[in-house]
Amino acid sequence: MARLLDDWLRADPERLGRWQFELETASSWKPDEIDVLLFHPRPPTAYAPWLQFRTVLTVTDEDPSVQAGRFGAELTDNDPRGYAEICGGSAEFARELGYEWPPRPA
Repeated sequence: MARLLDDWLRADPERLGRWQFELETASSWKPDEIDVLLFHPRPPTAYAPWLQFRTVLTVTDEDPSVQAGRFGAELTDNDPRGYAEICGGSAEFARELGYEWPPRPA
């Protein structure tokens, strides 16, 4: 399920890119959850500020390919700042990008 979602999101990076986010990974450590990690506004570099955001999705018994498409649409139709929590980066980067540090739960 996580791989299907990861593939769906990577198929068109502009879906998240319009919000200035990039997929790091969609992975699963539990059978009923998918962890989605995103970078904002870009993946980590030594030269520019970045933050990592995380959201957890609950997997149901819905057909996996249908569910991956639904999750993908839900994630990309809305600005991730509204549903994902900051889980990585630094206080300095957060200030530079206009976020509070330590991060508040979404």
